[in-house]
Amino acid sequence: MDNKKEMHREIKEYLRDLIESGKLTENAKMPSEHDLAKKFGVNRNWPRRALRELEVEGYVLRSQGKRSVVAPISARRQAFCIGKVPTLAIALPEYQDLFDRTIADGFMGYAAQHEVHSLIYNIRLDEEDECKFLLKAPEIGIAGLAFWPQHDSPGVAEALAVLRRRHFPVVQVDRYVRDTETDFVVTDNETMMHTLTTRMIDRGHKRIAFISVFEDVSSVRDRVAGFNRALKEHGLPINEKYFSSVYPADIASVRGAVTDIMGYREPPTAILCIHDNLAGNVLKELDRLDYRVPEHVELAAVDDMYHTQTMGFPLLKIRQQGGEMGRVAAEMLLSRLYDPDLPVSQQFLPPVMEGANIHHGNHGSAHLTSAPGYTR
Repeated sequence: MDNKKEMHREIKEYLRDLIESGKLTENAKMPSEHDLAKKFGVNRNWPRRALRELEVEGYVLRSQGKRSVVAPISARRQAFCIGKVPTLAIALPEYQDLFDRTIADGFMGYAAQHEVHSLIYNIRLDEEDECKFLLKAPEIGIAGLAFWPQHDSPGVAEALAVLRRRHFPVVQVDRYVRDTETDFVVTDNETMMHTLTTRMIDRGHKRIAFISVFEDVSSVRDRVAGFNRALKEHGLPINEKYFSSVYPADIASVRGAVTDIMGYREPPTAILCIHDNLAGNVLKELDRLDYRVPEHVELAAVDDMYHTQTMGFPLLKIRQQGGEMGRVAAEMLLSRLYDPDLPVSQQFLPPVMEGANIHHGNHGSAHLTSAPGYTR
């Protein structure tokens, strides 16, 4: 590593030695960025980064517009630092799933390229434990957290707000919690489902069913909004009888929805599924009812798990950029770590569709190949 990249670490060690030796005691003012820059012959970015890392580790208290001061000893925490570099973490609910792993790979790859450590939490949490996990994150020694929200609730929103007030870097991935001013990177889910619905309409379908899931999270809400918007733009009615929510793993739930939808006097000629796991079970139920895909009914789905490749029938598919989502999350964390006063960044990544151009949506355009996100 060149000397320039080492400068913030040298400054950090100098300041930490002042604190641990007792030369700077609790509540004492830290040297200013200007004074440190002059002492070490560097620009102010390097002492700012050193002070920021000391804040994350609990050595320094920082408030906007005021000089940083030495924190109480009780505030210090043992950081996951090997070789004196920070550690970023990502928390995902289903690491064994391909999409989650793709996000994690993008996150850890970016961290490695920028010479910081990374770790993965593979956890499923109820709402209460999710709030506790978030509030404990600064105490476990990580420098920042990329977090897949599992509950969209006032409690989780407040926990995220607390972390923001404490200047602890956190980025929401895949979903965003309502009423939060927190960094996030997600897929533009509204454009994604708008695109899929528009493609079905372009193929001549006027009776299109949508099978969703019982989950009140941003990705589901935005996909439903995209479906409804496409119908409205093309002058088609939003027919509640063609819309159903199910528990994907509950065969009886899926069976009841498919049976009801296909039992109408004018059944749909196309069905959109909110994800590919659900599409697989819907296909089985259509087969049970002697409907053939695509001869009798066309099927389309968000296919992040690539499960549909083994189904053996034509399927209109659209995918999310999981690797790019993880990469952007790590980039946002590092940016927030070294400059906590940055404006909140909320990025919507374009989806990727196989075999055709994607229509423009409200948030921007989608592409056939991987592309950077854009900020809404």
